Amino acid sequence: MNIAELERTPALILKLICIAFLSGFWIIVLLDMILNKLHDKTFWILSMFFIAFMAPVVYLFRRQKTLREPARYSI
Repeated sequence: MNIAELERTPALILKLICIAFLSGFWIIVLLDMILNKLHDKTFWILSMFFIAFMAPVVYLFRRQKTLREPARYSI
């Protein structure tokens, strides 16, 4: 085995762990979007695919405001 290969192994393991963690986080946020009643659900789901790195973070900060609330005023 080459010395250079030994140095790459921990980096590869760390990279795979990071990819697995971020993929799991992305899937959990996507499922949350699909299962909840949201305003602009189509926008949020499409943004998950087109802006895959930024959309989950923005969604988590805006989540409470995007959930549908019952009408406060009835006419």
